[in-house]
Amino acid sequence: MVFDIAAKHTITSPVCRMLCRFPPGIVPLKTLDQFRGVAAEIAVRALRLTSDLVAIVRQLERCGVEALSIKGPTLAALVYGDLSLRAYDDLDLLVHPQDLGRATSALATLGYRFREALSEHQRETLTTTGYHVGFEHPDSGTVVELHWLLNHKTLAHRDLERRWWSHTQSVCLGGATMHTLAPEHLLLYLCMHGGKHSWARLSWLCDLRQALKCFPNADWSSIWRAADDNGASRMVSTGLALVKDLLDGAALTSIPLSGRLPDPVATGLAATVGDRLLHSPDQVRGVDFFSQLRFRKRFRDRARYAVHILTAPHLADVSLLALPPLMRGAYYIFRPARLVWKHLVHRAHRARAT
Repeated sequence: MVFDIAAKHTITSPVCRMLCRFPPGIVPLKTLDQFRGVAAEIAVRALRLTSDLVAIVRQLERCGVEALSIKGPTLAALVYGDLSLRAYDDLDLLVHPQDLGRATSALATLGYRFREALSEHQRETLTTTGYHVGFEHPDSGTVVELHWLLNHKTLAHRDLERRWWSHTQSVCLGGATMHTLAPEHLLLYLCMHGGKHSWARLSWLCDLRQALKCFPNADWSSIWRAADDNGASRMVSTGLALVKDLLDGAALTSIPLSGRLPDPVATGLAATVGDRLLHSPDQVRGVDFFSQLRFRKRFRDRARYAVHILTAPHLADVSLLALPPLMRGAYYIFRPARLVWKHLVHRAHRARAT
């Protein structure tokens, strides 16, 4: 049971390290061996992905493309001090929007291919509404998420997306220098990333806790200012409350929360998420539409999110309906119709099952 929960929340390695510190006989040897086996696999995968990341970044540099490494090996090295303590299955890179074409060519030179078999018109459609595209290497199986934005347009404004580049920090991996988000930007991004996924996994809270521990002198006035400007303050409040209450992080969150008026909705969201993580840890639930509305404090941000989810074309839409450029606007009619049909069918199946 413990192993299954740790695996679902991608915290197998840190739990394994903690269990190995217990006196002999406390943890069954079979359980320890199971944890050690998977932790060893995670360590090997981390080394392979780090090597792949170094090769990709160097190729991007040769092509004149500036890139920021997001999460993955960079975050593991930066806030955990150990590549193997954070499980990750892909690599995330942020490039400037105008460099997307050159970055795609650089990845192709290394053998990476688009993960989805889409036409050029379909990709253009997704580029207008999305923020990343997936690649995969046919031999190694390494997956790369190439971002031109870190969040879809309903969560972060253009000003914030430009600010990711204004202050960065460096991490040395495999003899190469990687650039990633500055401490204040990283803390904000971790809160936004966890919030947009409804804090479904404990690993995202562990990342935030480790980052708070790693950057005790972060400028929280600038973090809160950026969060308020982009409608993400409730995500930050919820993340900090969860770290404080679930991960014994009162000392780590005292400065970030100092002088900040309580947000009752954020408190309620933290209580709901915390109750789920404590009492139903074996269930890693997907994003809930209505919870996401609550994560957004301002009406205009809730409206933008609702419009994006309900009308803007997503991968499933363009995969099913390959429209020519002149008819691209029809996706905004097709998507809501498809969603209605999908959920009606789902309800019908549930009704028959009961």
